[in-house]
Amino acid sequence: MKAQRSVIIALAVVLLATVAMVVYSRRPTASPDVETRASDQPASPRRPNIVLISIDAVRPDHLSCYGYARPTSPNLDRLARQGILFKQCRAQAPWTLPSHMSLFTSMLPSHNGVDNLNKVLPPTLVTLAQVMSQEGYRTTAIVNNGQMRAHWGFDRGFEMWKEFEADTPAGTAGQLTDSAIASLNSTRSDSPHFLFLHYYDAHDPYEAPLPWRDKFGVTIDGQRSRSLCNSNRTPAHNITDPTELEQLKLAYDAEIAFMDHEIGRLIDVVGPETLVVVFSDHGECFEEHGWTLHGATLFDQDIRTVLIVRPPASWRVTPSISDMSVMLLDVAPTVLAMAGARPHPQFVGVDLSGLWRGDPPLPTRFIPSETKAVVEGRYLLAVTAGNLKAIYSLFDGTLELRRLPEEQEGRYSTQELASAEALYSQLRQWIRGEQFWLLEASGDGDHEVRVQCPDSGLAMFIPAGLDHERDSFDVSPDGKSVRWHVYPAAARERKKLLLQASTSDVPLELDYLHNGERNVALVRLGADAAQPLSLPVRLDASVLPSDPLVLASPNDRPPNSGLRITRHADALRNRRDTMVVPLDEQTRRQLRSLGYIQ
Repeated sequence: MKAQRSVIIALAVVLLATVAMVVYSRRPTASPDVETRASDQPASPRRPNIVLISIDAVRPDHLSCYGYARPTSPNLDRLARQGILFKQCRAQAPWTLPSHMSLFTSMLPSHNGVDNLNKVLPPTLVTLAQVMSQEGYRTTAIVNNGQMRAHWGFDRGFEMWKEFEADTPAGTAGQLTDSAIASLNSTRSDSPHFLFLHYYDAHDPYEAPLPWRDKFGVTIDGQRSRSLCNSNRTPAHNITDPTELEQLKLAYDAEIAFMDHEIGRLIDVVGPETLVVVFSDHGECFEEHGWTLHGATLFDQDIRTVLIVRPPASWRVTPSISDMSVMLLDVAPTVLAMAGARPHPQFVGVDLSGLWRGDPPLPTRFIPSETKAVVEGRYLLAVTAGNLKAIYSLFDGTLELRRLPEEQEGRYSTQELASAEALYSQLRQWIRGEQFWLLEASGDGDHEVRVQCPDSGLAMFIPAGLDHERDSFDVSPDGKSVRWHVYPAAARERKKLLLQASTSDVPLELDYLHNGERNVALVRLGADAAQPLSLPVRLDASVLPSDPLVLASPNDRPPNSGLRITRHADALRNRRDTMVVPLDEQTRRQLRSLGYIQ
């Protein structure tokens, strides 16, 4: 995902010798003069060498092996013909950080706590790499980082962690593959290895090397592709020239083809006895539902992902294509099982390896996905089962039913509506586990709200419906306070702000000005709409909570109602605190260069 770019930044071309690469070493690495390739070492059928490959922002229907007409992926096609291709795999989030962390922890982003850029993985949770290390695997990660930095906890469990800056020559697929091959050739042979690679090239801006650009007839450069995406990100602003939209897709396809070529070089080196798992963390939208890029929706263009598993050749697994509904939460349990390791109690996904062991297929499951898109002002939860998907918006209480694969709204059969009730039941249970404060400003004039969380900082802040020409939203550098200044344009329009503290019981302090003056009479607080005694007001557990499931915004207050403050909480909710850590300067620079933050 990527959240909407707030700024357009031209990527600087830097000499390779000056590129920053961060290396974190946990234990001494192998001697560089080891000549025998690790991939040639004999491994027990239940303890194979493992290569896990992430191809960022690749939607499966742009790969040849998933039926795409353009020849974008001959090497991934070859890999798929040797293993199992999953046609119906879905991510748990449509942007990089939460999607990868959900895979590595086999937990939903809202459960592991890493669902926003200012959150890091709590120390109480384990990652796939940690478990693999405990099982005797030597663990290495090579990433062109983007949002895959050690800052968020991704390096946990890796003996060797290498970060290449994604917007530099050292962060291209070619350099990543070279580094991976060098690592494989120097890996010690006394234990099996687990290698994780993160290829970022298909992520915007789309600017593949010239041979691939020429092959696909691309005439726009990376700067133009980014400009098109950023200027036409939302349904309100779409690309009007069909030729430019087609060029955007061609540029994207060229990036995929370049990355596929480099993955092919790697596959040739790892050899047939290595377990190879390839996945994408999310897809990419090209205005199918009005949106471009990723992160803001839970349509399949955003959350349907690649998943290819190629077992060791000696296992004699019959290659196949599976229509079974699976999810990225299943990857970690599957890798563990294929490594001969015990299931981990934290992992909520299921082991898919029974599919090629002759076990009965899994029954239809509820596949959850979520997005908390700060820039776009979106907070969506979805559950997919079979050919139906239900999507709920926590901001406006809308509950949508979509039929796959088109995902258009329309008339549904009696049987479909009966199935939808099961989806809605799952969503209600999930929604009631969410906890947040919701602020709604309505009526004439300007509304200024300042909120402080001095004890631990704010874990989430999502403003909805911002008019960037009039409204403003500012966050303090330490993340402990926000200023929200809005001008509702119509009498019944409500500007909304969702807030979460890092711990469920930490108090917030709120001040409110209407037309520049405090007016406590315009403030309504809690489920009983009580008027506070004074401003600023303390927001804590004494405020009467409301059910998080709201199927329509309340209309029981006059147009000039001022500020409504609601605490959404469930008394039975399991407490899930998160770790809020300010971004370090290097991480901030990388995110700024990629357009994630200003």
